[in-house]
Formats: sequence, C-alpha cells, structure tokens
Amino acid sequence: MRIREPDQTERRRSGRPLPSSYPVVFDAERAALTLTETGSRLGDRTDPVPDAVFDKAAKHYNELALAALVLSMPAGTIWNRLTIFTGQEAGERTAQRAN
Repeated sequence: MRIREPDQTERRRSGRPLPSSYPVVFDAERAALTLTETGSRLGDRTDPVPDAVFDKAAKHYNELALAALVLSMPAGTIWNRLTIFTGQEAGERTAQRAN
C-alpha cells in the first residue's frame, strides 16, 4: 500500500513548521526564513547577516515589511528565553487548563 504524500495546502494547514528545504515553501518565505535564521545565529559567523541574504529578502519584501520582519526576530528570542527561565514548555498552560 502506498501512502499519498500530502499536498501543499495540507502541509500548510497542518501547523507544523516548514523548513526552508521543503518544496512547499515559496521563494519569499525561504528568503524570510534564511534572513531570520541568519540573524539569530550571530555568534558563529564573522559576517552575521551577509548582504546577499538581506538583499534576497529585500527582493520579496518592501521596506515596511522587511522592517517588520527584522523587528519581529528579537520578539521570538525574548519568548524563547522567557520559557527557559521560567521552565515553561509550549502547550503546558493549555494542558493545565484542560485538567
């Protein structure tokens, strides 16, 4: 029996994160993912965000959208750090409410 591979819409609706290597990720999304990943890995590179990465994202987003993308990156880092400091895990609060 052959299991059918989910189509693009099913994958997008699944809510699972889409790695940039997935074929269902559009060029603009891939550029945004690359920019955010590059911008969050500052310690392991001599040029943390190369111009080529930023320029590729700029091809798909206007200045306002690009600024929003760049400014949203630290917000994710803050939430991740807060969960580490407080010992919370994703979904824990929802699970507690259900009990």
